[in-house]
Amino acid sequence: MTQHNEVGAAPHDQSRADRLVKTLAMVVFLEWVAGGAFLPLFPVYLHREGASSTLVGLVIGAFFFAGLVGQYPAGKLIDRIGARNVLLGGQLLYAISIGSFLFLSSPLAAVLLRFTQGLGAGEAEVASLSIVGLVVAPERRGRAFATIYGAQLSGTIVGPILGAAFGVTHMNWLFATTALLTLSSSIPVLLRPELHSLHTNRDRGATLSRLMLSDAAKGSLLLAVAFGLVIGTYDASWSLLLREKGAGDLAINLSWICFSAPFVLASRPAGWMADHFDRRLLALIGVGVEAALCSLYPFLTHVWIMLALATIEAFALAAALPAGQSLLTVGAANDAHGRLQGLYATCQMGAMTIAAITGGLLFGRAAWLPFVAMAGASVVVGLGIAYRWRKVDGKVSH
Repeated sequence: MTQHNEVGAAPHDQSRADRLVKTLAMVVFLEWVAGGAFLPLFPVYLHREGASSTLVGLVIGAFFFAGLVGQYPAGKLIDRIGARNVLLGGQLLYAISIGSFLFLSSPLAAVLLRFTQGLGAGEAEVASLSIVGLVVAPERRGRAFATIYGAQLSGTIVGPILGAAFGVTHMNWLFATTALLTLSSSIPVLLRPELHSLHTNRDRGATLSRLMLSDAAKGSLLLAVAFGLVIGTYDASWSLLLREKGAGDLAINLSWICFSAPFVLASRPAGWMADHFDRRLLALIGVGVEAALCSLYPFLTHVWIMLALATIEAFALAAALPAGQSLLTVGAANDAHGRLQGLYATCQMGAMTIAAITGGLLFGRAAWLPFVAMAGASVVVGLGIAYRWRKVDGKVSH
């Protein structure tokens, strides 16, 4: 078992790194609360403003398209001007985009605003994960990445509750509140001088080091694809599947909580596992569990069984994501973390987009078809992951 060494990594003591991770977790939590607060009600609001169902689809899709085209350029910008600057820029763009809905002149303008919001969200996410890779020692990255992912899912639980408190009739107040909430998330970033010191102190005109993708990184990028295929299928077809099985609005909303809450609870122990066990095994088990349950759900007759299995799926994914992220950053140069995270996010978003579009088409033919098809595709990708990781050391020494 060997110790993975970082190329050109600056020394950061453990306590400082822990403080930065907690700061980032707070930032991410506030951003995801803001996004989750208005998104569930947003399609209803657009319909009230005169938008057609097609236009509503374009508005929602614009966010994901922005992530697809903008996250790798954001990663490259991080490597050139520093993660803190890109993080602040993403937060500002995100807040302005939400606040601009107060002055929405037509539903069509919402497409542009959601696109710019997606750009801001993508920049902030890639920057946050890049900072973790820069400041946290390899043997503690599992716990650090798990903390960030746990903060994200916590935001998806709290956000809709906040949105429900305002309701569709007070959407303007909700837009203003979430814009201010996003702006407030930049305060912890500004108050942390350690984040400012992360700037590479290099000539901005200098050429970036060549991005070398190790087998560990290639496997992690494939992992992003495998999970993106399943997540995109759920985004497009999960609620429709539950509705077809007789679930009401309460059960559908509860299903997302049955996933998010266990994920948050499992984040801390899952991160510890990623730092002490074979990260390859944890990630591949996650792919297997995701694929197995995704293909099983359409053939279950009881909604409560589906909800119970969703909690098991949450535990598996909570362990797999930080494990994959930790392998992605093995041996990365200081000025390569942004591009690596940008590639990871682009791979996942691309797979989610394909799965969502394909899933919507396949669901019209048979309810089980998108789930089985995308689960099968993720298994094929999983075999590619196992091949890439066959000679990779999945453990780190302490």
